[in-house]
Amino acid sequence: IAVIYGANVDNGNIKFWHERTESSKWRWILFDFDMAFRYPEHDTVADVFNPEGTGSDNMFSTVIQMGLLQNQDFRAQFLKRFAYHMKNTFEPQHVCDLIDKLAGEIEPEMERNYTKWKGSMSTWRSCITKMKDFFVQRPENAKKFIQQYFHLTDTQMKEYGF
Repeated sequence: IAVIYGANVDNGNIKFWHERTESSKWRWILFDFDMAFRYPEHDTVADVFNPEGTGSDNMFSTVIQMGLLQNQDFRAQFLKRFAYHMKNTFEPQHVCDLIDKLAGEIEPEMERNYTKWKGSMSTWRSCITKMKDFFVQRPENAKKFIQQYFHLTDTQMKEYGF
């Protein structure tokens, strides 16, 4: 959901972990999002659920997610969870406030960063604005792509919580 919502065009990079106990479960780690939050109009739903594969040159298998979507209970849970995260985790004002908070925390260090590695504060501020613009523009696009891919009516979209 995060990869799709964030329109990560460099998806497929996978890491996972588990505790070193016999009964522990493997868990995914979300990482490598440097190509996310840039293209609010990108149809990442079609990318992630492409039967030919996903990521650069479709090099990452989509067998797991395509198989899971065959299960109607999983499909319904996925759609409800996606709608939940759109209204909560990725709610535009919430995310923009968080971006402002985090930017404020690291801004004092950015001058030193650019002195050492080159760049400019104006470019950094522009990137922050673009990221916030992404979260303002993404909801309608994400809903449209979900509705198209899953062939949902407006009524079904409401039933899932969109």
